[in-house]
Amino acid sequence: MNRFKLSLIVGFTLIINFGFAQNDTTTTEDKSTSNNSILADIHKFRIGVYGNAALSWMKPQNIAYTSQGSRLVAGWGVNFDYNFTENYTLNTGFGFRSYGGKLKYQSRLDSATIGIMERKYKIKYIDIPINLKLKTNQIGYYTYFIQLGLNNGFRLKAAADDNFVSATGTGSYTINDVGILSTTKLYRLSFVAGIGAEYQISKSFGAIAMISYNHGLVNVLDGVNSYDNNINENAIINGITLTAGFLF
Repeated sequence: MNRFKLSLIVGFTLIINFGFAQNDTTTTEDKSTSNNSILADIHKFRIGVYGNAALSWMKPQNIAYTSQGSRLVAGWGVNFDYNFTENYTLNTGFGFRSYGGKLKYQSRLDSATIGIMERKYKIKYIDIPINLKLKTNQIGYYTYFIQLGLNNGFRLKAAADDNFVSATGTGSYTINDVGILSTTKLYRLSFVAGIGAEYQISKSFGAIAMISYNHGLVNVLDGVNSYDNNINENAIINGITLTAGFLF
């Protein structure tokens, strides 16, 4: 993991610590004035459901592979918010989502057949995010926010659509849904930054919308190139996501 990626993780940790420091101050003040109630504590917790659509692409980390574009993917999930102050929220939950992209590289079918492989990756993960949401005060019916965090992805399925063309032009094949579970890694870590808004429908019910950027921090592939066994497959997954949902 390079310095840039390490800086993202350290920076996010500092933001979380600052947020909880703010919460400690507020808690002390609340105790001194004895204004806390069980009902107020319950309202600090909110649950939400959401769906999303995203453009996902893969960025190879060696020169033997080139990116061939993005995929349109979708997902859904459940959010849990803990509002530890009026303007700071800790967000987590779980979601199911596909990621992937398209890569092009030199490949070998057998000892006599060399060519170019174009592979479209389709990898499904269960995501468990840890986010900090920085919110404005409510303006009319709207509350605006910035969300920063880390996303932990655990691979559930992995398949690929392959298109191979031989170097001599004498043969080619296309095959869909090739199982590639053994050549992908179980865990994916990414940094996520987004902006969005919540529309207050009632006192305890709101609609949310957000656009976010998802930057992969670790390699998601675990295979070896069939043409050159000295080349390890290495790529990260990035994406831009549109999310919409409801908070209760």
